[in-house]
Amino acid sequence: MVVECYLKYYMTKKQTVYPPKVLDRLDIILNSLNPAMEGDAPIARRLRFFFQPWPKDIAAMRSQASYVKPTYRANRIANQQPTEADWDKAQSIPFLEPYGNPEEPKFRTDARLLWNTNGIYGRVRCDGVPGEKPNGDIFRRCNIEFILSPGLKQENVFQFVMASTGEIFTGKQEWQPIAQAYDASWKCDGFTSKVTQKNDKGWTLEFFVPYSGFYTEAPTTYDSWLFNIVRNKFSEPKEYTSSSMTNGSNRAMKLFGYLKFRGVKK
Repeated sequence: MVVECYLKYYMTKKQTVYPPKVLDRLDIILNSLNPAMEGDAPIARRLRFFFQPWPKDIAAMRSQASYVKPTYRANRIANQQPTEADWDKAQSIPFLEPYGNPEEPKFRTDARLLWNTNGIYGRVRCDGVPGEKPNGDIFRRCNIEFILSPGLKQENVFQFVMASTGEIFTGKQEWQPIAQAYDASWKCDGFTSKVTQKNDKGWTLEFFVPYSGFYTEAPTTYDSWLFNIVRNKFSEPKEYTSSSMTNGSNRAMKLFGYLKFRGVKK
């Protein structure tokens, strides 16, 4: 049945989530094999090895099928720069397992966003020792990805990657009116990022993304954009978490959550 599902749904339809009735059948089959997986016989060990990932994979598929895009409400700040009181009032963005696995992340990530007419401000506090291997690119270091699509039409996507080493990377992709290749040479004028704290218990990042840097007008109160924040923890034990489900593609706009711009919080 495993091969049948792979050929029928993935190879033919590129459908990575199986229908609920199919998942129910797989659950029944797995449960019926539990007695055969007991003991230390070679066949029992083989069955345990083969079926080990399936319970989590089935749970993840069920989560993907029932996924509801999250909404984050960012407070507007009254001044040109956020104050500590502004950050305290801001909501913390919940993080999840990007493939839909129901397990909670093991390492806390406290990400908050604020905005004004100039741009979007972010602060991310990451628990856990940051991994900073001397070799490799920014995508192999502990980093945060802030990915943004202005408005709700999924016309373009802008990616900001910020590592615990202070390195940054930016890129963009235009999808409308004509889909174009990802542009890794794009730079956002005025974009700033700074690691403000780092020790063996974690690290803190603050960043600013100006609207002018990607040729977008400032939003007005109650506007909504699409966004995702991803944390890539490359120090052991590694962990991959995000604010929106990704199914392995961090720039999958169809899965992005909503960034709602609200007024000044009193």
